[in-house]
Formats: sequence, structure tokens, C-alpha cells
Amino acid sequence: MKTLFKTLPLIACILMLTSCVEEGPFRYKPKPLNPGVIPVDAYFNTTFSKNIMPDGFMDLKGSVYQLVQNGSGTDSELGLFQIRLACCWSATSCTSGRSGGSLTDAEGNTLFIKCNETSSAGNLTANYPTDQANICGKFEIAGGTGKFEGATGEGTISCQVLSDGDVAVMSHHWTGYVKLAKTY
Repeated sequence: MKTLFKTLPLIACILMLTSCVEEGPFRYKPKPLNPGVIPVDAYFNTTFSKNIMPDGFMDLKGSVYQLVQNGSGTDSELGLFQIRLACCWSATSCTSGRSGGSLTDAEGNTLFIKCNETSSAGNLTANYPTDQANICGKFEIAGGTGKFEGATGEGTISCQVLSDGDVAVMSHHWTGYVKLAKTY
């Protein structure tokens, strides 16, 4: 009986300690410090094609080059996503125009994106972007659909261009945040 009274507190202590282990589907997940703010740390690759619009585009006059990117990627908070981006610049004045696109998550929610690359006018020529080019800039979130309706946010763009003549790929890393209009 003495042994039972000595080992009972030890057994109770062990049971209490093992109940603190975070296992199984019911483990505790801390809430983010800012509810409704999603950090972005996205990696994705896009293939791209370039075409020319001879009659201009929006506020860009004359011939305009358009770079269209399509791809997919992942983010720890957004999950898997598909992305489509388009960048335009003047072939005559080498000035940038409208850049942006959309990101759609696995559930069909879409974020609308505006981009502002930091390329200098001298880079925006017919052969832009060249192989091994580094492209940097900023992005801005301009609303969306589904759970992203009314979303805002911003961040930085870091991109590496790889082109072997047959396949042209851009490898992206974007960091920033998305602020949801409504929390779910």
C-alpha cells in the first residue's frame, strides 16, 4: 500500500506532462497577432511570352510590348495558387505602363494585384527581360473575390529570369501581407 501512495503522484505527474504534447487533430493553434492580416511569403514560377501591340495600350502610345506570365506556386498561409501577370512598356519611349494580374487560391478566391517594377527606362527595350535578369519591385493588393473581397496589402517582388531560347521562366519570391476586409 505504501508503494501505491508513493507511485500514484508520480503517475499523475507523468499523465499531466504527456497531456501537454501537441498531437492529433485537436491541438491548440495560436491565433495570429493581427486577425485578418495574412503574411505573404510566396514562391512561384511562371512561364512567359512576349508580344507587341502596334496601336498602343491604355495611356501608352505607339507600339507597346506586353509580357504575359502564367504559373503556380505556394505560400504557407495562402496555400497552393495559380497566378497570371501582365506587364506593358512603350517600345518607343521605353517607359513602363500598367502591370498587374491576379492570384487564385485552391478554393477559387482571387486577389487582384498591381505591380510596380523598378526597371529603368534603359532596360525596357525589345529584348527585355534578358536571361539572368533580376527584377525587383513592389506589389499592391487591389481587392479580390470570395474571401479576398475588399482585401488590401502590399509587399516586395524579387524575380530571376531564366531563358534558354526555348523556355522562358521567371522564378519569383514575394513577401508582404494581405489584409482581409472580413475575417472568416
